[in-house]
Amino acid sequence: MTSDLELVALTKRYDATLAVDAISHRFKTGGYACLLGPSGCGKTSTLRMIAGHETVTDGAVILQ
Repeated sequence: MTSDLELVALTKRYDATLAVDAISHRFKTGGYACLLGPSGCGKTSTLRMIAGHETVTDGAVILQ
């Protein structure tokens, strides 16, 4: 399956705090996606990494 946006083991750390732990997912154009979770679980950090506003500690955001 080809994808337009792919997250590959996306990880974000703030000093010793692990905010996002190796998220992998493929997204297609025209589809819908929703990030759900409690406060402080890494939703905003994930979106900021996808948008390029936050540096990725490990892994990759691939746009095709």
